[in-house]
Amino acid sequence: MVAGYDGLNLYLTRDYGVKEGAQYLKANVDKFIAPVLLVSGCDDVYVVPKDAIDFYQETASKDKSLRLYSELGHYLMFEPTGDVVVDDIVGWINQRVKK
Repeated sequence: MVAGYDGLNLYLTRDYGVKEGAQYLKANVDKFIAPVLLVSGCDDVYVVPKDAIDFYQETASKDKSLRLYSELGHYLMFEPTGDVVVDDIVGWINQRVKK
């Protein structure tokens, strides 16, 4: 656990189908056509960046973006440079929202 995360209650007590959802997406990546932004910390030990890279390369989506953050782990937005991640996500969404 990275220092500073203690007490933030960032853990699920149940998996709520996360594992099944991830397995479904992996099996159907060639059918996934929705716009997608994949973000991953290069030092993530829970969800390896290779999974995001593979999904990005294999998805059928025509509107796809991949952001890899060096020296960041799993809790991207709680890292000292988390504001950069948030800005990237907000910017990606704003580019796609009709104003």
